Amino acid sequence: MSQNTISNFENSINDIDAFIYINLEEKEDRKTLLLNEFNKLGIANNKIRKVSGVRIAKNGHKGCIQSHILALQMAKLNKWDKVAIFEDDARLNVEPAIFISMVNKAININKWDMIILHGANQKEKESIDNDLYYLKHSTQSTGYIIKSSYYDKLLNLFIHCNDMMSKDNWEIPGSWEGHALDQMWNKLVEKDNWIGFKTNLLKQEGESSINGDQKE
Repeated sequence: MSQNTISNFENSINDIDAFIYINLEEKEDRKTLLLNEFNKLGIANNKIRKVSGVRIAKNGHKGCIQSHILALQMAKLNKWDKVAIFEDDARLNVEPAIFISMVNKAININKWDMIILHGANQKEKESIDNDLYYLKHSTQSTGYIIKSSYYDKLLNLFIHCNDMMSKDNWEIPGSWEGHALDQMWNKLVEKDNWIGFKTNLLKQEGESSINGDQKE
């Protein structure tokens, strides 16, 4: 590990100001399961906040990005220093104690903008230690931690992506949307300080609502 990347463990998961989850109103089962995961982690109820997912029947990617925009706006309006944002299909991929330990380690890295709790198609920019590395590419927005200093940068990108996406695109399940948030955000991943875990702390459970229910 490089000398200038990690400090003493002064911060912990308890210093995350809010755990925001995105949940479509009709997905009550997912809400229940995710809240159970938060309970395993000992997250205080007063730190858990819900954003009602935006449903755009003809382009689920547009609804997804609008939901993440709302979550970031909530964080910004409340002047929270750092927040964790989860989609409602996020589930623990490691034991709760390991999740907590790994998050504690990551948030004590001196230089970070985003911490990706679950990623796919990840590419390493620089190794930090045996558990962590800086990313140069990552997809999936299942769960992440973000600092207040980075809210505007990510918000601006997401708003641009939303503006570029059609709301009337009858999407074929499994198709690729070039302006999806986790495709476009790699422009930021490449140049900023995004941290990933060599073992994902979260996994995505079930079929994504982006492509799974778009036939209204």
